[in-house]
Amino acid sequence: LGTASMRGASGADSARTEWDAVEARWSDLESMPRLLLERAKDADPAVESVVAGSGGRTLSVRSDGTAVLMVRVAGSDVPQPLTLPPEALPENSRTLGLALVGRFPASLELAAVILLMAMLGAVVLARRQGDLAEDERRGLAGLSRLVDGGESRP
Repeated sequence: LGTASMRGASGADSARTEWDAVEARWSDLESMPRLLLERAKDADPAVESVVAGSGGRTLSVRSDGTAVLMVRVAGSDVPQPLTLPPEALPENSRTLGLALVGRFPASLELAAVILLMAMLGAVVLARRQGDLAEDERRGLAGLSRLVDGGESRP
């Protein structure tokens, strides 16, 4: 936002940024082969497999936001083009999962360690409070306390 307000975003810049975002989302779908095959089967139930196109890429993005991929259809050995609509793009949750696991694995591991330490700290605090409550109950029942000023008493 700061860059856009200082420089001022021109229509061509914002259109290019939007196009880059569309290409990135199609690229995310391309990196999820099972989901890509599922979306291809949703578009045409006769699809058996997805075939790599020219240059090793599976998808080629069109200017209207759709993508074309080469698929093998049941009963044919010749790959055929299949157009996927923009609705075939992965949802935000899948894209987020791909980013966390694929692009930022160290951040995910760090967050996991921090949450694990917080959970262990909560268990230790809860256990200590439970011990104090047990000691108070023993004292009220007329039994010897487990902890009395840091020392045990018989």
